[in-house]
Amino acid sequence: MHIDYKERINELNTGLAPILEKLGLQAVLAKQDSDIEFVSHDRRFVSPLTVAVNTRKVDTDPSPGWRGSYAFLHGYHVFELGTNKWKHHRWIGISGKRYFSDLDDALAEIGEVLVGHPLVPQGEHENVTHNYDFARAFEEIDLYLDEDVTVLCERIDGIESYVFEGPDGCEWKLSFEEKDAVLYIDGIKISECPAAKPRLVGFLVCEEIAERGLEKPFGF
Repeated sequence: MHIDYKERINELNTGLAPILEKLGLQAVLAKQDSDIEFVSHDRRFVSPLTVAVNTRKVDTDPSPGWRGSYAFLHGYHVFELGTNKWKHHRWIGISGKRYFSDLDDALAEIGEVLVGHPLVPQGEHENVTHNYDFARAFEEIDLYLDEDVTVLCERIDGIESYVFEGPDGCEWKLSFEEKDAVLYIDGIKISECPAAKPRLVGFLVCEEIAERGLEKPFGF
């Protein structure tokens, strides 16, 4: 059965106009499937809410309208990284499926959820990483650093790094270059390990502290 997605999108953009204007969002057809999502006008943010439009008849109705359509939420675990508070949003699944009975029901439910859930960044942002290996390594690195050490996240020419002053007073930089995490001290390459192994990345820092005969800041 043919479903006019443009009509459904228009109904959402019209019925939710005050909310969408306040949030800076618009309803659009998702790129990868026939769902409807809510994105910012510059496409740099997206709501975690998605609407799945019913394409089957309901009872004897020739067109299901909004009956049988539903909304669901994408869940994310948010990593907070470094002293300058970079973030990584890790998708962890979907939840909260809610079916609609008609357009009014859909507008009420969708509007409430849009307002109640923060937007998720898309594309490149100054303080956001999409590199999961980079994100999950931070906790392991932080184990071996004193609490007052300033750890800065940076991105130069697409390469993301953690930069901090080591216990020897030198600049330590842990750069995530393709598949490897590479440790530099005062610009000199010291060692590397697979970026996909966060514990090894942490040990990279720990071992270098030990090899230099420095006191481990956590007191081991």
